[in-house]
Amino acid sequence: MPIKQALVLGFAGLISAGLYLSVLAGPAFLLLQYLTQLPLLCVGLAFGLSSLIVTTLVSVVFTAFADPALTVIFVLGYAGPALLIVRYSFLRRILATGHEEWYPVGRILAGLTVYALFVFIVALIWFSGQKGGLAGLIERSLLEVLGVLGDNAPNVSASVLREYLFFVPGLLGVSWLIMIAVNGALAQGLMSGLERIHRPKLALIDVSLPHWLACLLVPSMVMVVVGSGNIAFIGGVMTLVLLAPFLFQGLGVVHQWSAKARMPGLLLTVLYLVMVLFQWPVLLAVGLGLADQWADFRGLRSQS
Repeated sequence: MPIKQALVLGFAGLISAGLYLSVLAGPAFLLLQYLTQLPLLCVGLAFGLSSLIVTTLVSVVFTAFADPALTVIFVLGYAGPALLIVRYSFLRRILATGHEEWYPVGRILAGLTVYALFVFIVALIWFSGQKGGLAGLIERSLLEVLGVLGDNAPNVSASVLREYLFFVPGLLGVSWLIMIAVNGALAQGLMSGLERIHRPKLALIDVSLPHWLACLLVPSMVMVVVGSGNIAFIGGVMTLVLLAPFLFQGLGVVHQWSAKARMPGLLLTVLYLVMVLFQWPVLLAVGLGLADQWADFRGLRSQS
């Protein structure tokens, strides 16, 4: 490995660890932590998996030296997804026609979703020794927060709070997937500008999820509706996480449709502003993604 490249990999590892540990300086630096994966993905997309492993090791060593307790979260929550994305982004095969077929972005997104569920299962096992498990820990934490708020806290009964506990880890998983997608898009844009990426771009308009991902929604929803206690809690988290990738598929449909408009950029800008301000259009995008799973509005499956 050339010395210049080795220095770049080491520097990127230090930056990633620094961004991750920035939250220790206070909540104001939380947004910097959201960019933790950006240096890792830049290295992976530009130099490949082996270089990413080197950069990740530098980040892990620096993180362990600064705060060993946070190392596991860094490995599972940040380094693991980056390694998965880079590993599959460079998979390709040569078709009988002589054309290259690259691993599709929809399957990468599906893999990240399964990975998020795996991390959730690890958390369930990790906190199983706590009273009430992970759900009990979340409930006590929320009650503590409500107690601190005092009269300013919303009037929520303990039974209602317990029934909707799954929203906390579920929405955390959704925001985690969105964070990965944003960092991946930023890394791809940066490395494309430097002409370092040697595969076709991963585009939102090409997101087409495998059918088995939608099929997993059926048992998870049944667990929420029929189950109770931990069963409903697990099913609720699974449902929210499994719905997240269909947001991207729905947005892919919107991007293709908006491309036919006179000013597609303005239309998409307004759409995303409305989604940020009102949130309910997010549910419409998820529903559109689920409908596209079978209706195939973009004709992607007929092309494959």
